[in-house]
Amino acid sequence: MGWLWPESNFKKARWSPNSAIHGLRKFLGGCSSSLSANYVSLEDGYYRLSPTVQVWTDVDEFDERYEKGRRLEKDRCHEDSYRLLMKCYARLGLRGRTLDLFRICEKILGQEYGMSPSSETQYLYIGILRDQSA
Repeated sequence: MGWLWPESNFKKARWSPNSAIHGLRKFLGGCSSSLSANYVSLEDGYYRLSPTVQVWTDVDEFDERYEKGRRLEKDRCHEDSYRLLMKCYARLGLRGRTLDLFRICEKILGQEYGMSPSSETQYLYIGILRDQSA
């Protein structure tokens, strides 16, 4: 209790969890505390949320979207993504990675479609090469 309510004296800190739970019960129930008591219970000295209470956090949403992204088909030929990454690497001063990325893009486009990177991607690559030699 001292960790959660360090500014309170012992007696106040002792009542703070009860006050917080009362507020939580009212919030969850949206009605009188006697009806919302079912949402938060005290069992074996521990407060527990009822399984009927659905809790959502942005972390849960992030994890869900991350997993969904890991399962989505990857477009290895998306040149806009290669250019964006090349620019990011170049700004970070990682020119070697930038040039390697262009070569990967070039290889994949050749394998998948039998074509070279677009002129926009090639100009970016040449510009990065020039900056490196300067």
